[in-house]
Amino acid sequence: MKVKTRLADLKLTKKETKESMGIPEEAPQGPDYSYGTRLSLGTAELDKLDLDASKLKLGPVKIQAEGEITSVRSESRKDSTDQSVEIQITRLAIKGMDSFEEGWEDD
Repeated sequence: MKVKTRLADLKLTKKETKESMGIPEEAPQGPDYSYGTRLSLGTAELDKLDLDASKLKLGPVKIQAEGEITSVRSESRKDSTDQSVEIQITRLAIKGMDSFEEGWEDD
């Protein structure tokens, strides 16, 4: 069974940024994205992906990943409910935006 998915824009609104960081309304804008939405790849991961960091340019890329949900949390408070899910990425592919339409290899 194929499940339709969509790309969700994770960029924080100005209000979300200030609320999540406890920044006063009159303060300048904080970060664009929430903590935990950034992938950091070291030498070992770059080697497995056959990527050379010195040859990469800053800018958009497409990623495809498989993972495993390792933790699910839901905490009810007086005025709200906070939820979180942790996903361990187990397989990852990265392509430049210009080569994305060429398709993905599936090992």
